[in-house]
Formats: sequence, C-alpha cells, structure tokens
Amino acid sequence: MKAIISPRKKPRQDRSQATVDVIFEAAARIFEKVGFQAATTNAIAERAGVSVGSLYQYFPNKLAVLSALRERHFEEKMQKLADACDRGCATSLVDGVRLISEVNAAHHIGGRTLTHVFHTELPPIWPDRIGRPCVTHFRERLRVFLETHRERIRVDVEQAVFFTLALGASVIKSALVDRPQDIENGVIARETTEAILLFLTGSPSGRPARTQVVA
Repeated sequence: MKAIISPRKKPRQDRSQATVDVIFEAAARIFEKVGFQAATTNAIAERAGVSVGSLYQYFPNKLAVLSALRERHFEEKMQKLADACDRGCATSLVDGVRLISEVNAAHHIGGRTLTHVFHTELPPIWPDRIGRPCVTHFRERLRVFLETHRERIRVDVEQAVFFTLALGASVIKSALVDRPQDIENGVIARETTEAILLFLTGSPSGRPARTQVVA
C-alpha cells in the first residue's frame, strides 16, 4: 500500500498557521535528533505542545509531516535565492554570483541531518517542482540578474540560467553527502562561484584573462 505523503488540509487562518508552524519546528528537531524511523507523531505533538489530534487534523502520518516540511524548506530556499538575485542586480556579476552561491550554501548549514532524512525517506523533489511558482519566480529573478550583466556574459542567457541552476543544485546535493564540512567552511560556495563564472565569462574570477604579448 502506497504511503500517504500529502497533508489532510492546509491552514486557512493565522491561528491554524501558527499551529502548523510549531508542528514543523518540533518535527524538524525530532527528525534530526532520533531519525525518521524512531520518530512518532506523539513525540512531535508533545514537543510542539499540541494534542496529537490537532496534528492529525493536518497530517495523516509522520511521512506527510516530513513531506510538508521539505516543501516549506524548499520554498524558503527558492525565495532566499530569488532575493539574492535581486540584490545581485545592484552589484557586479562577480559579487552577484558569489552572493547567490553563498545563500545557496548557507541555507543548508546546520541542517545536514534533516536534509539527509529528506533524501532517504522521500522521492526526489526536483522533477515534481520544476513548474512550481517558487521555482518559476526564482528562475525569472535569475534571468533578470543575468540580463542585467549581459555584457559580461559570453553565452546565451537561457544557457546561463540553465547552467547556474543545474550546477548550484547538483553541487550542493553532492556536498551534503560527501563534503558537508566544506559547506560550512565556505569552500563549496567559493568553488561553485568560480565554476559558474568560468562558464559565464571564461574566467573563474569573472575577469578577462590578460592577453600575453609576444615580443
């Protein structure tokens, strides 16, 4: 029997939203502390300070809680990245790409255990999220950022959008498994920045290479 991972209903009022928010916060801490298998809806409800009946009003099981928590985590990340793109429009291409890479990495600092639970207990997120409003919004803001710095970019803007999205997502996903320490110490953000700039401009620093003069 296929497990139900969709919520029963979404909060419509501020009070209901506040209840769901505390359930999310409690669930995140429980999943991080004991893992998904050992977590229970009773433990989540107790930590949240709500009755288990209140939890079941919104979520049929702990898998549905985890799925909704990942959705919120994902939407928050997309909004942070969209905001970084907007800020990048007011600065240089190099500083903008660095900011986007740093925001992408920073979102995962301290949350590696929870992200691991997302990856191991839920189906892949990206194929089902490409058309989501939060992704469309981020993609559009990224396109505007790259258009703003069009004179510095050597490739088509659509190519630039695709590569920036694909590289940022794939590097973080791999680093969470193989190099989590480098997310926290800034290495991943730096390497991602250099890789994106190399593709966009032909130089990992974003600056044109000096032409060697032959005597």
